[in-house]
Amino acid sequence: MQWQGFLFNLRMFYGFSMDRTRFLRNSEPLLTPRLASLAARRPLTASAELMVLVDELSSLLAETRSGKAVDGKAIDATAEQIRRLAKQIRSDEALSFVDRRNDIDMAKAGNFEQLGLDAIERLREVALDLNSQLKTLSEQSQTSTVSVDYLSRPSFDSLTKGIDKLSRVIQKSARRL
Repeated sequence: MQWQGFLFNLRMFYGFSMDRTRFLRNSEPLLTPRLASLAARRPLTASAELMVLVDELSSLLAETRSGKAVDGKAIDATAEQIRRLAKQIRSDEALSFVDRRNDIDMAKAGNFEQLGLDAIERLREVALDLNSQLKTLSEQSQTSTVSVDYLSRPSFDSLTKGIDKLSRVIQKSARRL
């Protein structure tokens, strides 16, 4: 059922059609580089937008730290857009089909609540990791076996939940200024 849903999403969004008998005859791997690239296309676009917004939020916070008057609503709006994009990536069905790694609770490991406005550096790291993993998925040229290193990395779902949590921490800290 998940495979049928995955193919349905690719067919609806990208007009992708394929001969399924190739998989039944076992003459082609189930997840080809083309399928992986198509599955990562929309999340990769959202991730690029997310990186731009993280840089924008970072510049707003830098202005605040330097003593310039910055509208708190601009910080809130940017953080909300970041959270919206993270949710969009997390809810992408094709990406959830491709990514079978276990979720890791990044908030427990990172003590995000104590970071305050310094959470922006951690937010940039997590967003960059998400972007680089999506690029790797999108640009792979051959089907390869899954490595232990890959399985030990946080899943896309974990990364987007971490981005959401860090954005909320920044919003709370910015409101206190």
